[in-house]
Amino acid sequence: MLTLARRYSDAPDLDCGLVSLWRECAEHTDGIRLPWSVHYVEYQPYNSAAKLAAAIARGAFLVSSISAEHPVWTTQQNLRFRAVHDALGHADGAAFDWEGERRAYLNQREHYPRRFWPVLYTEIVGQAAYYLAYGTFGAQKIAYMGGGG
Repeated sequence: MLTLARRYSDAPDLDCGLVSLWRECAEHTDGIRLPWSVHYVEYQPYNSAAKLAAAIARGAFLVSSISAEHPVWTTQQNLRFRAVHDALGHADGAAFDWEGERRAYLNQREHYPRRFWPVLYTEIVGQAAYYLAYGTFGAQKIAYMGGGG
């Protein structure tokens, strides 16, 4: 995890050659229909994945809108990605820890064409590694971190 956190930290903030892939991934995400009601809030609504999974099981869940800026996606696209990630990645109770975020990535990528897996890997696993290693979210990256297979 620490090696990946360092790679994430050292990666360029914006690899211009990947912008179109990130945009296409956002369009795919926008097309995913969730059968649950999603509400956006300006705080972190869950301190455990179990509480998030319980809310999803009840048919509605909350998604934080804090720090939703993204170098390529609109704020709405980033919030939508968060909602899809929470619903598809954590509905089975995948924890908010290293193993859980890796499992959430695997859960979510089942709903995406393989070409978008590197985007998911950077957005989910790369960010999680950074956060878990350094205790804060780093800059949002548009960079290749792996995850294509």
